Formats: sequence, structure tokens, C-alpha cells
Amino acid sequence: MSKYKHESLNCLDGLEHKTGPKLHQRIYDDILIKGLEFTHEHMDEFRPNISFLRDLIEISTRYTNEVGRFNDIFGEWLEHNDEINVRAGQYFTPIDVVDAMIEILFGGQDLGRQDPWLICDPASGTGRFMLRIANYFDTHNDGALNFVITNVDSDGRAFVYCTANAILNGIPAFHIYGDSLKLEVWDAFVTVPVGRYAYWYRIKPGVAHDILIQFTTPFPDIKMVNRGTDGDDNGE
Repeated sequence: MSKYKHESLNCLDGLEHKTGPKLHQRIYDDILIKGLEFTHEHMDEFRPNISFLRDLIEISTRYTNEVGRFNDIFGEWLEHNDEINVRAGQYFTPIDVVDAMIEILFGGQDLGRQDPWLICDPASGTGRFMLRIANYFDTHNDGALNFVITNVDSDGRAFVYCTANAILNGIPAFHIYGDSLKLEVWDAFVTVPVGRYAYWYRIKPGVAHDILIQFTTPFPDIKMVNRGTDGDDNGE
């Protein structure tokens, strides 16, 4: 009998070897970083990395078949295994609460306007707001994800899982490993949707810092969500 509510989460356990690196470290090293070096000429060298990414895609697909698109596979997995850093103030907002907040933010708005919506989540965790905003736009805007969200978190593990969630769900986003209060950036990626999934590119810290300043400045056109509730603003 599965220890998880959703069977597909058992497969994530199989990707995290007891004597090897944690799953988030494998994703960072073997997919996010190594993937940037991929060339067709060196396909054989990258076969283990491609296989690992394929495993994540298959598990994500199974999870989607169980719960629907744009749900938080990594966040649910961490919560079930009590790997949330509660002592540091880390808390993943329940999906129902996230959906209610998104309805308040976007209900009655012109989702299909010419200029994409600019959104910032300064304590993003594994990207739960990002995922559910994508679900809202997918449902109410004929499938068009007409937004760009900047996710910031000071927990490196959450930063990796948030980026992976965007890749597996094809969401346009900036992902910043840093401190949104101190405006510090340690690492960053951008995800660009291509069909159902997304490519990713690494961003230089200086460029990501400029993005962070832009998205945390209270301009009227930027939607701010989730100040200090989800993710880990206090560090570990």
C-alpha cells in the first residue's frame, strides 16, 4: 500500500538514493547545469542526464493524471516527508488558499490583454502560486499563459524544485535563489515555454538582481502575491 495519497509520489522516492545526493541536488547538477552544456554532437555523454529528465517527465505526467495539471508534485512530496523547514518559518500555502488568493487578484481582469501580466512571488517555495496562476490562466484565458512571474526564495532546495516545476509544466518565469528582503541574488534561471514543457537558461546574478529590483518595486502594473507566507524568507 502506498504511503502517499497520490501513487506517483512513490516514484520520486526511487530517484533519491539513500547513499547518494538528494533529489534537488541531482536535478540541479544533472539537469539544470549539465543540460546547459548539451550538444547533439555529444549525445552519448548526456544519455544518463536525458534518462533522468525523462524519468521526471514520466512521473510528472502520472501525477498530472492523478490530480490535474499545474499542481505541486515536489511541494506535496516534501510536505508528506516532513521536510519543510518550519523552524526557519517555511510554510507552503494550501492549494485551496492559493486558488482563493488568485481569484481575488485576477477575477474579472482582462487576462488576454496585449501586455503580459507581470507577477512577483518574493517567497515562492516550490512555486505553488506560479503553478496555480498558470492553472487559472489556462482555464480562463483559452490556455494562454499570458504572464511572466518572478519567483524568489532563499532556500536553495525550493529554488530548484520551483524551477523544475516550471520546466515540467511549461511556465514562463524567472527563478531567483536569493533574498527578496535584502535584494541579494546567488543564482538564477529563466524558463521559456516550448509546447507543453519549457527550456531553461541560466541568468547572471547581476541581471537577475536588476530583475529582482524591478519586480519588487511597487509599480501599479506588477501583481505582488504571498508576502512572507510561502517559502522561506528567513533562510535556513
